[in-house]
Amino acid sequence: MQILLILLLLFSALVADNDEYHHTEHMQKEFSHIALTQVQKQQIKKVLQQFRYDLQEYRNLKNKIQKQKQRVFMKKTLNTKELEKINQKLYKKAIEVENNFLRQLHDILNKQQREQFLLYFDDWEVE
Repeated sequence: MQILLILLLLFSALVADNDEYHHTEHMQKEFSHIALTQVQKQQIKKVLQQFRYDLQEYRNLKNKIQKQKQRVFMKKTLNTKELEKINQKLYKKAIEVENNFLRQLHDILNKQQREQFLLYFDDWEVE
């Protein structure tokens, strides 16, 4: 989770600055183990912007769900079915965000680049 937060901070800096050199440097740090073309770098930049937005939506939902779980817990009787339903909603959103990101990245990278990406695959999990 900490790695994901660090990556998000780096990506927010990438998106926030209009300096092309700055964008390229951050991009290379995150994908330095993959030889990307300039076109791929631009495509990945867009994918990362969307991923950042999707992660923010996920965090907002996670906060909302946390409050729902607290309300369920505070009731006189704990309804585990309701908790399960609430947890499934969050799990479904995490899968959606992660799958969307990986699908877009898969479309950009060639087979060899995908193999290189697998070295850090776990770092991109949505938690």
